[in-house]
Amino acid sequence: HALAEFNGRIYAGYSSGELYRSADGAAWEAAASIGPVWGGLAVFKGRLYAAVSNGAIKSSLDGATWLTEATLPWLPLSFLATPSKLYVGGPGGRLYESRDGAVWTAVLGGPGEDVTSLAWFNGRLFAGTEGTNRVYEVRGSTWAQRLDMGMPSNSRVKSMAVHDGRLYAGNSPYNAVFSSPDGVAWTSLSSPQPITGFASSNGRLFATTNS
Repeated sequence: HALAEFNGRIYAGYSSGELYRSADGAAWEAAASIGPVWGGLAVFKGRLYAAVSNGAIKSSLDGATWLTEATLPWLPLSFLATPSKLYVGGPGGRLYESRDGAVWTAVLGGPGEDVTSLAWFNGRLFAGTEGTNRVYEVRGSTWAQRLDMGMPSNSRVKSMAVHDGRLYAGNSPYNAVFSSPDGVAWTSLSSPQPITGFASSNGRLFATTNS
């Protein structure tokens, strides 16, 4: 699942291809059918963006009508908007950036692990990976390890989010969640289920799970 807050509503994208939205996190309605949202959702320059399973990067002004901005030749695994750029992560350490959603360039220096989550925290880019279950701080072509979850290699840092001054990272398929005030020192938290997605909205942190 993928979550994002856009124009006062929470949007949830699913592998089925359906996109839902809610004003309160309790009552949901269908918004559009855009293809499996495998990479994620992101809000950038007044638009809601989605990275779907065929590599397409799509955008919408209202969450209902969508345009294809670009198509990448690989499966998007993570997606992020920062104040000035969009980022999409993929297999084998692929990480690309764009200033407009249409033209994409590679960010080099990755560890070769699938980039399964991304976050922007205190003006810094963080990337979570599969297999090693690590969180890296990315500065240009330099990737500095900031967290090793110590989980089995069949899992991944599936989700990251910023909420109330802290960076959160969730593992899937295991119930591991970590938080940090600075991206360097981390605290392990309890979770009843594996977290597949986070979204911060109206002072609350929302999470999607495997069930």
